Amino acid sequence: MKRTLFPLTLLVSLICLPTEIAWAVADPLIVSPPPMNFDGAADGTPAGTPITSTWIGETSVYNGFKCENKPLKKCWVETLYANALGSKISGVYYYEGGNRYPVYALAGVKGIGYAFGLKDNNDNVSYVPIDVGAGSSATIIYPAVGSTVNKNVDRVSLKGKVVFVVTDEHLETGVYNIPYTVIANTWSEYGGSHKGNNTSLVAINPVTITIKARGCTVNTKNLTYELGDISMRDMATIGSTSKIQTKPISVTCDTNVHLYASMTDQSTYSNHTDVLTLTSDSDASGIGIQFLFNDNPTPVVYGPDISATGQPNQRLLHITTSNNENYTLNLSTRYITTGTLKPGKANGLASLTFSYQ
Repeated sequence: MKRTLFPLTLLVSLICLPTEIAWAVADPLIVSPPPMNFDGAADGTPAGTPITSTWIGETSVYNGFKCENKPLKKCWVETLYANALGSKISGVYYYEGGNRYPVYALAGVKGIGYAFGLKDNNDNVSYVPIDVGAGSSATIIYPAVGSTVNKNVDRVSLKGKVVFVVTDEHLETGVYNIPYTVIANTWSEYGGSHKGNNTSLVAINPVTITIKARGCTVNTKNLTYELGDISMRDMATIGSTSKIQTKPISVTCDTNVHLYASMTDQSTYSNHTDVLTLTSDSDASGIGIQFLFNDNPTPVVYGPDISATGQPNQRLLHITTSNNENYTLNLSTRYITTGTLKPGKANGLASLTFSYQ
């Protein structure tokens, strides 16, 4: 029996599959504040006061963090974290709704900082203040207290907002162009068949801030007093004072400025008495120096050379009622006997700090 053989060809198609499939996305959250204007006292606006009426630039991102579900392979978002990247200003906070938001320095703008909050995009969830912290100390933004989002969801949308506030530094008039700024890192932990993590960021788009800081221009920069030779006989008793020498200091101010002044002992910065320390080149002893403002008979008590409101020993001098208003402070000085007198040079160095509140 004759057999006939037929050739048989077997075609095999091989498909190369990647060992890793892109399974998660994390879109950045970019907040876009509108241009802002602020008109306030250069020194008298309390720290934490917003320069706008409230939060601004509220923005949401749909795919904050999302992982892909595959047939028979489920994944879900377990935890979302945030870590602020800015330079936190010690002791300055913005308070709202029972929350305390850390305030971060705004590069290039003296006296203005920002705070921000994040949350999952769910109306029943409150914003979370974001602090600096890494690892387990980072801020958890999902799941949040009171969240009604179902557990084991594969996508969490995010929402963010910022507020710009005064930081209790001296404000300076100007127009400030703030560049694109990354303010936080965000990252996720996923569960299910695609365990792992993913990272993203929060940023502020460029914005312009215009500041009109009400204050004064000091027209008199330096004063030197020559009290001359003083007779020890006239200063023999402790508490005795020499004749007063007075010189004017001229300032020109904006309207509605509460003009304060304080003085600082530059030889002994911690001096909080009304007697100025003699400089190191002095060889007299038992004598000190006092200053007086205008017609006030009470000597100035020294304090820090800081213009922020509420500093020790600031004195209210004047409240302006018009723009370009001129004011003159008559600053007087005298010697006072403080102990057993020793003749010689008795020099002192003090600074005068104005505060515009």
